[in-house]
Amino acid sequence: MTAEHETKQRIMQAAFELFCVRGYDRVSLSEIADRAGVSKGGLFHHFDSKYDLAKATLIWWADSNMKTVLEEVNRGGVSPERALGSFVDMTLDMISEERGFIRFFWGVIDEAVKKEDHGAWMDFLNSYMDLIALQYQRLGMEEPRERALIFMAGLDGLTLYSEILKASGNVPDRKALRRALMQTYAGISGDDDE
Repeated sequence: MTAEHETKQRIMQAAFELFCVRGYDRVSLSEIADRAGVSKGGLFHHFDSKYDLAKATLIWWADSNMKTVLEEVNRGGVSPERALGSFVDMTLDMISEERGFIRFFWGVIDEAVKKEDHGAWMDFLNSYMDLIALQYQRLGMEEPRERALIFMAGLDGLTLYSEILKASGNVPDRKALRRALMQTYAGISGDDDE
């Protein structure tokens, strides 16, 4: 790993930590540069804007944290039910463990919509949608891509509502929620593949 690559990683790590604690809108580039131990000019050497940094950081986090599951699914080393269950489990983990991450994720998506930056996000979305559609295809279900879109939208919607549910103290039981998600989106009980 080159020094330049290490610096870029350090900047994204600092950005991730700050964005997750305070949200996308409440963090300045100066704070990120300070935390990463670089000048603001050094930060701009790697990223053109706060949004570009946030987008790169979000994709970097997703790639590094979902890599093992995605590699296993890509190899076809798991049943389609287990693969779908892995996506459900990743979402439930994010909801329970990464509360700040959800706020960061939706803040960046909101900014992407405002900027009408669809290209990179479509690549990101399609990479996951293709994997999920393949699982529905392996299950012999019709319209696998449409099912994948609905599956992803349901999980994303759950992350949005989770913040409201947590704030009101109305947190659903994880096992019951997983079971309901697997029954709804995969037509299976969801108990056997945990």
